[in-house]
Amino acid sequence: ATKGKVPLRGDVHVLMVGDPGMGKSQMLQAVCKTAHHGVYVTGNISTSTGLTASVGKDGATGEFCLEAGAVVMADQGVCCVDEFDKMNTEYQSLLEVMEQQEVSVAKAGLVASLPARTTIVAAANPEKGHYDCTNSLSENIKLSPALLSRFDLIFLLLDQPDEEVDGLLSEHVMQLHGWGNRNKENRSALTFRPAVSKLSQSTPRSQSRGRRTESSRFREGLRALSESKVKPVPLAVIQKCISYARQHVRPALSEEARAILKQCYLELRCQNANCVGGIPITVRQLESMIRLAEARARVDMRELVTKEDAEDVVVIMKESLYSTVIDEYGSIKVKGRKKGKHAEAKRFLTTLAKMARAQGRKIFSVQEIYAIADDIHLQVEDIVTLVEELNLAGELLKKGNGMYALA
Repeated sequence: ATKGKVPLRGDVHVLMVGDPGMGKSQMLQAVCKTAHHGVYVTGNISTSTGLTASVGKDGATGEFCLEAGAVVMADQGVCCVDEFDKMNTEYQSLLEVMEQQEVSVAKAGLVASLPARTTIVAAANPEKGHYDCTNSLSENIKLSPALLSRFDLIFLLLDQPDEEVDGLLSEHVMQLHGWGNRNKENRSALTFRPAVSKLSQSTPRSQSRGRRTESSRFREGLRALSESKVKPVPLAVIQKCISYARQHVRPALSEEARAILKQCYLELRCQNANCVGGIPITVRQLESMIRLAEARARVDMRELVTKEDAEDVVVIMKESLYSTVIDEYGSIKVKGRKKGKHAEAKRFLTTLAKMARAQGRKIFSVQEIYAIADDIHLQVEDIVTLVEELNLAGELLKKGNGMYALA
């Protein structure tokens, strides 16, 4: 760092949260393989010292020495952490690493600071096996807001039924096992186009017209790329380009890019005041956008961050942030707004189940059901309609004479 200035982090941290079977581990392995210097670890078998640094004894001299952990070994590279949600308290050791990019050790008379200038790319599964859109991101994966705020980008990968995408993926899986069409061009199309299709469908239905317009250029560019005959670049060439860009390209923000990023940050701050369950918008998000804009320009080997670079970053940042505050109906969760119908039905059934266990019975009268709904201040338009829907869903079984049994 320059003397008299606070050192700023230059690496971008990414977290992927999604349902099992979405290919998160394969993406991490691909990132680790593509990076010039990559380290791959899993959170369920890693300790805090294994991630950062530990103190051991030298076999020859018997003196204490420092042993580097995963993030120190990945200095100036990428550290991929799979099963990020399986770490109990180990993630606390990453707080300093992800922000200060160094590991401070004070053990056995040894006091040192080890460099850990690494990019963290992590993957996590929801706690209940599938992502519950009625809960916030931190409730789904049980990670502290302090840790989540250190990730520049957080992407949700949801396993939603889609006939077209499911058909393409099933054909691709059969190709991997030696069945189906073996044409290489078809294989590349199957592996890339579903991602673009999903991206075009991932925008919430409640988004504003302005958001839809600003992201259309970005999506159209991806779609055009997927439909063109693009010759794959060899892995060795990619590694050389990344290494050269990291060492020699130092982009600077243009005035137009500065204005766009500043305006986006102010808008996010205003919107964050009305949203619930999302990532708090702080100065860290502004720093994240600056890092992403510089990285976008560095990909093209440019020394200046242009207006187009900033616009691309704004689209990616908003998609990342908005996906963490979307409810089960595709709407942005707003403070003061009534909860979704599915969430209220779930809360109602949970209350009935508790009363059934406490009283040793599963049958309730209609009057009792209505009284329970009033006691918990159930936020639904019509309790009669809700009871009928729960009956059709098999959650409340109608027994006749105004009696219902809890399934």
